[in-house]
Amino acid sequence: MPSVSIMFLIFLLVLTIIIWVLVKRKLPRIKNYKIVAIIVLIISFILSSFYLYLKVSSGIIYAKTTNLSEECIGELRLFENIDDKEFQGKYMINAKKMDNALFDYYKLGNGLLIATNESRKIIRIEIDDKSAAGMKTSKGIGLGSSVDEVVKIYGENYYKRMDDMGIPVIGYIDRKRKVKLEFFYYQGKVTMIRYDISSMK
Repeated sequence: MPSVSIMFLIFLLVLTIIIWVLVKRKLPRIKNYKIVAIIVLIISFILSSFYLYLKVSSGIIYAKTTNLSEECIGELRLFENIDDKEFQGKYMINAKKMDNALFDYYKLGNGLLIATNESRKIIRIEIDDKSAAGMKTSKGIGLGSSVDEVVKIYGENYYKRMDDMGIPVIGYIDRKRKVKLEFFYYQGKVTMIRYDISSMK
């Protein structure tokens, strides 16, 4: 991974400069070691954090755009208003609101998880093993589909990342519409599908 090599070179360069400065100042050797050790720890922490950030986000940054204009999960689409009468009658009768500090999350009667923004429009749709059987994307991918099927149907312009729990994810981003479609998988099989705005983590 090029970013790792670059970070390592930066680390060596900074460390060399620090040691050179300390030697020039002719500080006591023990004091030098303490200062170098502290600075090395700080730099290591910063570089490690930066590396983890790159590991999660670099794939998305460099992925080519994919047209997701016709995408939906089941019959749900992003940016639908959940206050519409038709939506209320179809999905919200047995819906349960879930606690979340950032967005309003709802578990719908069919098991789908959705999140809404301040305008009450859907900005995330999620299928997991608690969703009703048969829920699929617009192109027929559902839980249990293989990653090979995903790539065959949605194309090669995907990115890969790991979620916070270490679960591998393959995803597609539509840069024009600022949305992304992600497939979480285990042993080559899709275990969760998430369709949301690209700014959501």
